[in-house]
Amino acid sequence: MDLTVGIINHNNKELLRRCLISIFEHTINVNFDCVVADNNSSDGSIDMLRKEFPKVMIIENHENLGFSRAVNQVIRRSDREFIFVCNQDIFLKENSFLKMLYFMQTNPRIAILGPKIINEEGALELSFNKKCSNLIRCFLDNVFFYSFLRTKISERYLERFLKLAFNKMLNNPQPVGWLSGAAFLLRRQATQSAGLMDEKFFLYYEDEDFCCRMNKAGWLVYYFPKTFIIHSRGKTIHKTEFNCILESTKSQVNFYRKRYKPTVLLLIKFLILYRLSLELLPICLISFIRPALRKKLQYYMKTVQILPTL
Repeated sequence: MDLTVGIINHNNKELLRRCLISIFEHTINVNFDCVVADNNSSDGSIDMLRKEFPKVMIIENHENLGFSRAVNQVIRRSDREFIFVCNQDIFLKENSFLKMLYFMQTNPRIAILGPKIINEEGALELSFNKKCSNLIRCFLDNVFFYSFLRTKISERYLERFLKLAFNKMLNNPQPVGWLSGAAFLLRRQATQSAGLMDEKFFLYYEDEDFCCRMNKAGWLVYYFPKTFIIHSRGKTIHKTEFNCILESTKSQVNFYRKRYKPTVLLLIKFLILYRLSLELLPICLISFIRPALRKKLQYYMKTVQILPTL
């Protein structure tokens, strides 16, 4: 079984090293190569790869291209039938690739397969959703913070207090609307009809958009909990919370712009603006006494393209 493992990295040398060690240690009876798309790391990631993993192919970007463009670079570089895409903050504890590849080969309609994802404490991460986002989901997310509360409540309480019922619901392979981009197995053939990742997404929502387009093209997207991958969430070096909020907002607007007419999009922008105003209220108050922060806030709001169109 032929496989390319594509890892997207940005300034996480130690996590990348651990990820690669786990892949080479636990991947057995699979003919695979490994590609790292590095988004302009300055922490010595490239030197570490060349010294410690000479067989790993490197795509060395001289700027941070974002997740979608880096994933597309890996897909274009590979000539294998299957491509496993992941962040540098995951690692294996079993021969996960072999199990996933067998399932994909016996289910030729599946385009994307996502494993169970757990954190280092063993708690399950909700790494999929049964349906793609729509107007109802947009309303719930931006008015009642549904996605945030769903994740926190499910991961912290449901699994703990309703473990039997919760695990039964999530321990069977099942078709879903979309999967987390943290780790998934892709069938190359599916990209010929559905296309590659949309490079307009820098960060966030690119995985949902990709999976939803696969479903629309007639392929299946599947959650596969018969193997697991560990995700070191929280240990990755992220942008500031301020930047994350605005990058997420920009991607959310792009996601809905692709699916709704301008009149409906206007309503969506009002909902997003309501949520954004609550999240950024402390920053806005501070910006009155910090001109540099005020300019940065104005720049991002224009980039997100909410205020100018209202």
